[in-house]
Amino acid sequence: MKLKDIKKNKVLKKPLRIDLSKKYGFKNDKKHIVVITKVSKRKNKRKARKGKVFGKISSQGCIKRKKNISLLKMASNSVPYPKKNFNKLKTYWVLEDKKNKYFETILKGS
Repeated sequence: MKLKDIKKNKVLKKPLRIDLSKKYGFKNDKKHIVVITKVSKRKNKRKARKGKVFGKISSQGCIKRKKNISLLKMASNSVPYPKKNFNKLKTYWVLEDKKNKYFETILKGS
């Protein structure tokens, strides 16, 4: 599978990392679904214009505050459930690229 083909949330027929998925309880039947999610890597700093900070004291700081949530948790929270009776088993890292990290989530139906 190419990185271009992966969209935000995509249901896969087979997991990309079979060893980890088997370890976390994935079985190849209709009750288990694997969803791949794309999360952008984020930076804590916001760049100042022209490399300098202009203006009054209130605008001197160039660090933008963000919530301290790990990318793994962001990926597991952004997974849509296909039906109401699915539960999350595990989320794990799969791929990485310059802008994004890709995670797989295993869903189990009851």
